[in-house]
Amino acid sequence: MNSFGTENGMTHGSKFSMRRNWSQELTDPIYWLRRFVRVGYTGLQGVILGSLSRLLFFRYRQFDRVSIQKILLIRLDRIGDMVLTTPILQALKTGFPRAELAVLANDYNASVIENNPYMDRLFIFRESKEIVQKLRQEGFDLIIDPLLSPALDSAILTFRLRGKHRIGFEIAGRELFFNLHSSRKKGKKHLIEHHEDLLRAIGLSARGISPKIYLTPDELTSVDLTFRENGIDLDRLCVAIHPGGFYPSQRWFPERFAAVADELAKSYDAQILLFGGKGDKEALECIQSAMSSPVIVMPELGLRGFMAALNRCNLLLCNNSGPLHVASALGVPTVSTMGPTIPHLWWPIGGIHTVLRKDLPCSPCQRGRCKWHDCMKLITVEEITGAAKAQIEKRMN
Repeated sequence: MNSFGTENGMTHGSKFSMRRNWSQELTDPIYWLRRFVRVGYTGLQGVILGSLSRLLFFRYRQFDRVSIQKILLIRLDRIGDMVLTTPILQALKTGFPRAELAVLANDYNASVIENNPYMDRLFIFRESKEIVQKLRQEGFDLIIDPLLSPALDSAILTFRLRGKHRIGFEIAGRELFFNLHSSRKKGKKHLIEHHEDLLRAIGLSARGISPKIYLTPDELTSVDLTFRENGIDLDRLCVAIHPGGFYPSQRWFPERFAAVADELAKSYDAQILLFGGKGDKEALECIQSAMSSPVIVMPELGLRGFMAALNRCNLLLCNNSGPLHVASALGVPTVSTMGPTIPHLWWPIGGIHTVLRKDLPCSPCQRGRCKWHDCMKLITVEEITGAAKAQIEKRMN
């Protein structure tokens, strides 16, 4: 079991039931060419930037903890990443209680940390000379880039903002843009454990701090009104389904979600609530048309509204995506699929989650698209239904 655990752990499919397909995958020349280019580019970047970093070792400075008055945390990627970054906010504010803590986010993920009591200021990043100049004038004493990736954008931005102390992961030469020694990406760890390593480099600890989302009373009151307007009874079982995923390869099949939902509606008189963004419209329509039981397609609520609505649900069925980590931070039980995603990095946190994953020779490939998609095809309706029923039964007894 992963250190972050699940109730039912992961299920494994036969490694031989789809032998022809995954053997084609492993002998596909396009797959290997893309992999070679990606690995080669990252390796070359690491050699060049890493060498420069070692040549300029004198730029590293002693961390002056006493001087830290203004801190900036940069998080410019997706919703799930921001959710899993919330323990850093608490650790920073606990470690530097008198310092002002600001976060630089984007339009997509900023709502995750609204109302977070450990954040003092929120900046929304839109690439321009004006925002860079504005942030530079703030005179941050410590800038943290927790991106666990070879991508350079946020590392370069950290350098451009000219903070007195700059820190991030030493991956593929990214350390060239920082001036504090930090952690390298070591071992098969959860993203939160990597964050703990990064904080340890500046004398802080986030151990025991879980991701958390802070909803306001007004948001909860508003979503209760929305539920009543849509005929949802909060005294009955509410099962949420979110079929989305950032990449197509992360998404289970809408017609299978529909089959699971029908069974839960019939067995438990469950109210089925469908959630999704603009990009999920086709999947939501497919689920709705494939179901024989009543289903409620939730209106567009925005991210804060979605989080408040999910907080009122008893169970979420989803893929490995932002909503999964939102549910985890809210303490809502989940049953999720995991396909090409690296499991040790993105496993949901806590003992109330069940993940269905097939351990195939080609997985985790981290590909955004796959013409075979065996890792998701092998996850059956019966497996998801059984896991969902187990979750419901446990909470009914």
